[in-house]
Amino acid sequence: MAGTVEHLAIAWELSKRWTLEHPEFFIVGNVCPDGIQARENYQREMKMHTHFRDGIPDYQFSQPEHLELFHHRILEFSKEMLGDALLNRELYLGYITHILADEIFMLTIRPEFMKKIASIGLTDRDMETFQYFTYDVNQIDFRLAKEYPGMDQVYQILKTVKPYEIKGMLTMEELTRSREWILAFFFEQAPEPQKPVYYTYERAFEFIAEAVDIIEYRIQEYI
Repeated sequence: MAGTVEHLAIAWELSKRWTLEHPEFFIVGNVCPDGIQARENYQREMKMHTHFRDGIPDYQFSQPEHLELFHHRILEFSKEMLGDALLNRELYLGYITHILADEIFMLTIRPEFMKKIASIGLTDRDMETFQYFTYDVNQIDFRLAKEYPGMDQVYQILKTVKPYEIKGMLTMEELTRSREWILAFFFEQAPEPQKPVYYTYERAFEFIAEAVDIIEYRIQEYI
């Protein structure tokens, strides 16, 4: 799945294209699905749920029947949340944007990464593969946090936005802890970025631009 700051960069670019009454909530909505990692006794199955991926493992994600189920779940979530006048529409629009960005990442960047790492005999069933993947994504996110245009404004939004929750999925306390971790890990206490190995910074920049264009077109399916 895409890195945290990659998601924030995508959100920032879309917030400039769309007319939003409260862009700050759209921005933070884009990091909500990963906020589940702040839950006590977190397990990966919980993240699969917040990403509408129950029963859909990474290596089978692109199968047509799984994509159909995945899209159905997004649509049902969109109808419920965006149709509730009492909820913050732009927060949930950001949540959906995150999910769509991850789908694009899974169908483009992930296969590219797996093809490259196969050169050293690793597959998507090896734990070492995901250690390499996490390293690359983190190094790219550290650099994006320092260099991506507009990230200073995004940082201020993360610092000052009012607390929020995702109805029935993520509590205000969990999302506050998650946001505080993002601020510390990627911005305030981030190390100097190192060179990634298999997923390059240049490719990440291309991915952000590609995802923005695709999401701008596809979001109409859900709103």
